[in-house]
Amino acid sequence: MSESESSSVNLSQFKEKICLSGRLSLDAYAYRMDGSEGNNIENMAKYADLGTPSCCDYLYVKDQTAILIEDTFLEQKMKELKLELGDFNKIERKKEFDRAKNLLKKEFCLKVYGALLILCRLMQKHIDISRELNGKRFSFWFVINDQGNIPAIDNMELVSFFEQEFKRALGGTLESAKLVTETRVLFSNQLKKELQI
Repeated sequence: MSESESSSVNLSQFKEKICLSGRLSLDAYAYRMDGSEGNNIENMAKYADLGTPSCCDYLYVKDQTAILIEDTFLEQKMKELKLELGDFNKIERKKEFDRAKNLLKKEFCLKVYGALLILCRLMQKHIDISRELNGKRFSFWFVINDQGNIPAIDNMELVSFFEQEFKRALGGTLESAKLVTETRVLFSNQLKKELQI
């Protein structure tokens, strides 16, 4: 790694105000991972030479923790899955619900793996990013933007499902080190409190 390459990129060039699903702007800043056209924030993967893998929306660094944040509207996601999987009101409703929940879990877990891969590669290629993230513990916060009373969330018990499944899927080990030390499922108003906004 040449000196010019190693010092040319740092996290500050990806910094922007957190904007959940492009609508709710928070008074907190994080590092945009998947690019942002409106603010001319480039995709981190470009600097990692990884093409465009699916990844989380933001990286928020606080003390010794690097938090991967993914936000979504679950009701919209469920509508998309209904089209893909067919009518949920048929006899096999429970089976279809379970299949839908597992598809969602896989999609969001892949985003975490993609984010970790990008950050690992950036730390190898760029000394400033390596210094910023070295020794940090990684957490994953899954933020639900729907505002309660959403049948897709309540009927399928999605919050408790994701809490259990993310912990199980992402708390695995890689060479005896935990990939993600903490996983949390939050609604957008809870995220604001956590970030002390």
